[in-house]
Amino acid sequence: MFDWMQGRVRKPVSPVDTRFEVDPVPLYSPDDNEAFFSGADVSSDLYKYGFVACINGTAEPNLGRLKTINGWPARAWSDWVVAHHPDTSLVCAESSGCQLAIIGEVFDPFSKEFDAQAIADSLCELSANEPLFLDRLDALSGRFVVLARHGREWFVYHDAFSSRSVYYNAQLPGVIASHAGLMAEVTAEPVDFNVMSFTISEAYRKRDVKYLPGCRTVYENIFYCPANHRLNIFRNRAQRYWPREGCVGSNTPDGELIQYLDGYGDYIRSRYDRELFGLTGGLDSRTLLAALAAKKMPMHTFTLYRGDQNGGSATDIALARDLASSLGLEHETLKVDFTRLNPEYFTAPIQIIRQNTGFARLNSAFSNAQLMSHFRGRFPGESLSYSRGFGGEILRGFYQGRSHEIQSPTADAFSRAYDVMQGSSFVRASFQHFIDSSDFSNLHGVDVNDVFYWEHRMSGWGALAIAETDLTARTFAGYNSRRLYNAFLGLPIAERLQRKAFKSAIAHFKPELLEFDVE
Repeated sequence: MFDWMQGRVRKPVSPVDTRFEVDPVPLYSPDDNEAFFSGADVSSDLYKYGFVACINGTAEPNLGRLKTINGWPARAWSDWVVAHHPDTSLVCAESSGCQLAIIGEVFDPFSKEFDAQAIADSLCELSANEPLFLDRLDALSGRFVVLARHGREWFVYHDAFSSRSVYYNAQLPGVIASHAGLMAEVTAEPVDFNVMSFTISEAYRKRDVKYLPGCRTVYENIFYCPANHRLNIFRNRAQRYWPREGCVGSNTPDGELIQYLDGYGDYIRSRYDRELFGLTGGLDSRTLLAALAAKKMPMHTFTLYRGDQNGGSATDIALARDLASSLGLEHETLKVDFTRLNPEYFTAPIQIIRQNTGFARLNSAFSNAQLMSHFRGRFPGESLSYSRGFGGEILRGFYQGRSHEIQSPTADAFSRAYDVMQGSSFVRASFQHFIDSSDFSNLHGVDVNDVFYWEHRMSGWGALAIAETDLTARTFAGYNSRRLYNAFLGLPIAERLQRKAFKSAIAHFKPELLEFDVE
């Protein structure tokens, strides 16, 4: 096959027997789970890298009695009390009457500013000028939450992808948390049995990519704040701040993607000892691989095989092996052993993953517990990162051209795009709440399909999928910057679907990876 960019023949992938051998993944099974279920021994994996913050004493008395966050450092700062996981960072800044804090990992891949304190200081200095503040926020990547006081009001922002989720209680202003389950514990909210009934429906169980309609969680009154929105703490509602006029299409996608990946690779290389890289034959994965390999990041690649069309085909696995081999990297194919699902269903690791993701992902916890089991202790003393190709579909487009393409932002249109029990009053009501909680009246020329995919599928499913693999390694959305998204969303969809910018980035970092077909 002729390669239009390199002017040479691509290497074909050798045919592979579909009965190929893969290494089974052992399931992590603690000898005794009773301590976890009784609450006597709470794992540091529970709500890993999370936080809970309350303002003006709201719910503060509850923090001290929660066994699930026992041992978390707590800090009284300004009007807030913030408790965070021991491995989660917190930096604070104050300037010209503005107060600001960043929880989690933050960096600027474009300027290569990796100092969280310096970023917090710069945001604080720009706080009085909203356009400049938001432009600065747009450039950032990582997995973080920003608490910022503008005037007399407090607002909560998160990273562009919303990989660091923000949950709030619609009936109790002044409290936020990183995980729905943690928020439910702090505010004593019960399970919503309508939502639970939905999750055990046949239509939902059959869906491979599982996430709830709208901003719902399995708990009453607890919702997530979607991407591109800030949470007004006192008014207790999400407020859209993107798209903004003139924000999209201002920079060339090819150059922006290369600059972003160059900074992303430098950050991961400077902060972590080894990258666990989930490799497929797709372009999103390959482009990230090229950038990290160019930085000489120590990597161990793997492909997860679940025995179905969504878990790695024989051709995809063979291609992933060839890609890794071409760079001299070790590669494993890990087969999930579903025969052990029933006897191991209530082991502590699976329960922790299930609780960390708000019980909405059902059996996906099982495969991620096996992934954790395989790598835990494998590289003793090393800090591990896991870069996932999430965000690539925001750049390329997803719903456009499909049978359920959205023409206008209505509950019916969103329900059809979601495509699970779309005719039910429950699903339509969930999306009506989603619309009422946001503002779709003026998207400044951005396609509503892009906005809905980003703010619903990625904020709902993508963020939970990232939380699932936190137990294996610190996980990041590989394409996570609003400045990067802006460069792509201004292009015609036909041009985005050609994926030219991804191929240009591969050619820049590791051109030999273009010699293989794209799965």
